[in-house]
Amino acid sequence: MQNYIKASYNFLMLNKLKTQVAIALLTILLAFATGCSLKTGSEFGNSGTTDNKKLTTEQAQRALQRWSNGTFKVLGVKEIPEQNSATADFTVDITYHDTGRTYNGPGVAVFSFYNDGRVVMTQVTFSEEIMGVYKTNVAVE
Repeated sequence: MQNYIKASYNFLMLNKLKTQVAIALLTILLAFATGCSLKTGSEFGNSGTTDNKKLTTEQAQRALQRWSNGTFKVLGVKEIPEQNSATADFTVDITYHDTGRTYNGPGVAVFSFYNDGRVVMTQVTFSEEIMGVYKTNVAVE
């Protein structure tokens, strides 16, 4: 009886292994037949955009110049991949035509990376002198 149980157990284990191998092969075959790509374990943890789009200093400067009539100089861009965003530090010279006042000082612009590939300047902050935090919607080109 004990030999019968051992034989039955070995038969089940062998069939279980064959079943698992068959399922794995069928999965691969279906993926190739339908044109799907299989992701490996390391690919599942990726966040953010898949095209790894970068924001250049020139792009940030053009967006700022389209937003306001000031003279902007972007000092640098800092990517924040875990937030799908970037910031650009800048200096600016602005003359307010209605008051004749001028502002020259630092600021920071925030850019958002969207899933559809767009990059948009969403906020501009100036120093305390002009108390400025401005919500924007300027597409980066």
